[in-house]
Parts: sequence; structure tokens; C-alpha cells
Amino acid sequence: MENGLSRPGEFTVPIPGSPEDDRLRAAIRDGLDRGKSRSVPRRRKRWSLGAASLLLALVLVTAGAAKVSPAIARALQQIPSLSGFLKLIGEDSALRSAIDMDLLQPVGKTVENKGIRLTVDALIADDRRLVIFYTTNMTAGWEKSVKIKILDENGTELKGSIRTNHSAMGKTAYQPRGPQDYVDVLLQQGETMPDRVTLKAELDGTMLETDLDIDTGRSEGMAKTYELNKTLSIEGQKLTIVRARQTPLQMEITLRKDSANTKEIKGFLNLRLIDGTGKQWIDNTGFLGNEIMSLAFQNSYFDSPGKLTLLADGFYMFDKGQKVVVDTEKKQVLQAPDSRLKIGGSSSIQDNRSDYQVMALELTALDPNDRHYIGYNMLSNTFTDGQGAVHKIAYPDRFQASESETSKDAVTLFYPLPNGSFPQPLTFDVEDYPGYAKMPVEVELMPKQK
Repeated sequence: MENGLSRPGEFTVPIPGSPEDDRLRAAIRDGLDRGKSRSVPRRRKRWSLGAASLLLALVLVTAGAAKVSPAIARALQQIPSLSGFLKLIGEDSALRSAIDMDLLQPVGKTVENKGIRLTVDALIADDRRLVIFYTTNMTAGWEKSVKIKILDENGTELKGSIRTNHSAMGKTAYQPRGPQDYVDVLLQQGETMPDRVTLKAELDGTMLETDLDIDTGRSEGMAKTYELNKTLSIEGQKLTIVRARQTPLQMEITLRKDSANTKEIKGFLNLRLIDGTGKQWIDNTGFLGNEIMSLAFQNSYFDSPGKLTLLADGFYMFDKGQKVVVDTEKKQVLQAPDSRLKIGGSSSIQDNRSDYQVMALELTALDPNDRHYIGYNMLSNTFTDGQGAVHKIAYPDRFQASESETSKDAVTLFYPLPNGSFPQPLTFDVEDYPGYAKMPVEVELMPKQK
């Protein structure tokens, strides 16, 4: 710590030359003892995990001092695997600070089926985000990824985005994953976190299922809303920043597109959020809609950022109402927004799988700004054949949509079609396409805090 000083909630424990387990126990014990001697209302505490959590995560292999807040000390007693999860979440300041502020909920539920085992160690939630930490023996490479669903009390999947298989990041398809992982759920606007969810995990047809109670009261009343209603206009296309909403686990920005726009706005060019300390907040995900869209960012709820400013270099946008028409038998693109779209690879239809066939299209001549937005869901999930019949693409929720190489100015997009032949040509609606307009954007989201 700078100048030998500790911040509130951080406690320095000298570590002598003793066994590593004794070091950890001493640090935990000290944190617990000090925690008992303090009584601070939860919502007024200003503890910071910072280097403390990193030292805790590495305490078994490092010397020096372990900095342990009372909340972390309690959590480590209840959840011995916590240090491994801290490594996994990396630089997610929202999760780290929320754990330090005692929002982590120990679970300790294990389910097993046909030798496959999964233990839910803990979870953390607010009214929009849910993170479930688990340990499992399903550690094969990501070529056998664990398929996870989160359902509400009525058996309906939560509406929003879900991120899984974090332990496979940076590894090849056949490298084993670690036993610890987590599920990260972001609810879309209008949805509220239920008090109970069901986690379903599937590997090679074997299903594991467990119910999880969520103590939503831990974060109740902690949301902060900043009404903005700031309208931006670039080349006649308007986008209003309606509000910013801050919860312990994320910063959510609500945007409204003008109904008179002739172009579809899909996001900001080079978007970043900068706080008063100069730190850039990392974006988690975004939800697009016909009128309303939202963006979610990692958060520093429990630290005072001074102020928070949205900066961007323009809009990503493309013309509305466009079509892509493909003759898959002749391997030709008959109609497209521009000449950059071509048949991808050596053929438009790759080798048939057991239950679908793959159409590959290639977007070429992408400049650096276009390439930054790689991962286009370019075409609709339905298409119309040459006789006017409408078909759905196969497995839209379980298919790798694109691949690219950083050394190239192109991206290949893959679309799974049902097996069989179709009257040609096939017509798709365009739901995304490269394009942008530049203009400096700067909007203050949060007032300067004194």
C-alpha cells in the first residue's frame, strides 16, 4: 500500500516463514476478528478489493502480506474455492468490489448424474445481473462445451444474454478446462431478477439440474438512476441517450432511436466510458431493438469515480430495408447492399451435417473500423425461397456465426440451413451490415461527485 497506509476495510497481516496454509488461515482470522470490531452500514462502506483479492488469489505461492477485508475473510471460510474464482473474473471491478461489500451468497449445492458432477459454490446478483460460480468435473476442452440454461420459477428462460465457459478462454478446442467456472447473466430492460432460478447444465446428453434461491434483498434500493435525455444527430440520424442506471454489478445506458431514421443505428464507433480518475470502464454487452437499445458496462459502484463521461467517434449504421438474395445452387450472390458480400470459401454450401447444411458468405474490404465490429448477425433467422415459402434457419441459438483473421480485411459468416434443396433463389432480410459515420460524441452521464 502506498506510504504504508491501509484503506478502510483492508488489513495488513505480516506473514512469517510458515507453511502456506497457515498464512492463509492467519489472514482470514485477522480479517474476521477486525470485522467483528467494526459496525458500518453496508451501503455506506467504501472498501476496495483491489490488490487484496489478487494477493489472496495467489497467497499460496507468494510471500509478503495478505490484505483481507472482513467480507472476503468470511467468504473464504465458507467458500475455500473463492480464490480460484477471483482469478477467473480477472479485471471485472464490479464483481470484485461487490464481493468485497458482502453481496456474495454462499450456496454449496451439488448435483450428480452418470458420473458428471456440478457444485454451485456461490452466486452474486442485483436486479439486472446474476453470476453463478460453480465447480465441476466437466473439464474437457471447449469442443465439448457445457450447455447451460437459466430458468425462472415458471420454467421460462431468463430474457437477456448469458455467457458461459470462461475457463476455456485462451485455450485450444482440446485443452482441458479448469474445474471452476461461472455463468454470467445480464437481463434485458423490463426484466427483473426472480427470487429463485433453475440452473440446467448439459454435456453429451447428460442433464444436471438444481434450483437456486437468490437473496434479491441484498441489493434492494441500491440502484441509482440519472435522467439525461440528450439527443445526438449524425448525418440526419438521431439517437437519444435517455438515462444511465447504476447498480452494484453494472452500469446500464438506455438509448432511443428516432422513428424517422432512414438508417439502422447499431451502436457507437469507438465507444468508451471514462471516469474522473481516467479509468476506462469495460463494456459487457448490448441489446438492440427497433426503438430502444441498451448498453451494459462493468461498474465501480462502491468507489467514487468523480464523474463519468461517454465518449465516441460516431455511429455504426446501415440503410434500412435491404435484402440479400443468394442462389446456393449456382453459388452466386444475386443481390446485396454492396459488392463487398461474396460467396465464402471454396463453396457456398459446406459438407452436410446430420441435421443441417452450412451456407458461407464472405464480407471483404473491411477497414479497421468495420473490423472492430466483427461478429455480424447479418441475416435474419428466416428466409424466403424462390416460390415464396418461408423457412427458418437451423439452430440459430447454437451456431458459430462468424470467423475472421486479424491479418485479413474479411470475415466469413456461416448460416445453418435445413437439409434438403430449396427453390432458388433464397432471400434474407439484412439485420446488420458494416457501415458508420464519424462525429465526436461527448456526454456527461454522472454529475461530478464531491
